[in-house]
Amino acid sequence: MTLFNETVYVGTDRLHARSAATGEERWNASLHDGSIQSVPITEEPVAEDHAVFAYSDGRLVGFAPDGEKTWEGSVSGEVSSYIVDESVFVATNEGIYALDRQEDP
Repeated sequence: MTLFNETVYVGTDRLHARSAATGEERWNASLHDGSIQSVPITEEPVAEDHAVFAYSDGRLVGFAPDGEKTWEGSVSGEVSSYIVDESVFVATNEGIYALDRQEDP
C-alpha cells in the first residue's frame, strides 16, 4: 500500500486507487493475469502530474493519475524500483534494468 497526494494505492489482483479521506474508489486497473507482487511506487515530475508503477509477473506497468495505462516494461525476478528522470531503474535478483518511461506501452 502506498499513500501519495491524497490517494491510497493498493495492489491485489488489480491496482486500486482510493481517496485517502473517504475510501471512495477513484479507479482500478488490471496489470494482466496474476496478482501485483510489489508495493506500488509513485513519482511526481511536475506539480499536478504523477505516475504510479506496479509490478506483476515480470511486467512493470505505469499508470497516469486517472488510471490510464501509460507505460509497460519487462523485468524478471523480485523487484525494487526507483525513478530517475525519464527512466525507471529496477533491481532484481538477476540484475539491474534501466527502462525508458517514454516508450509506448
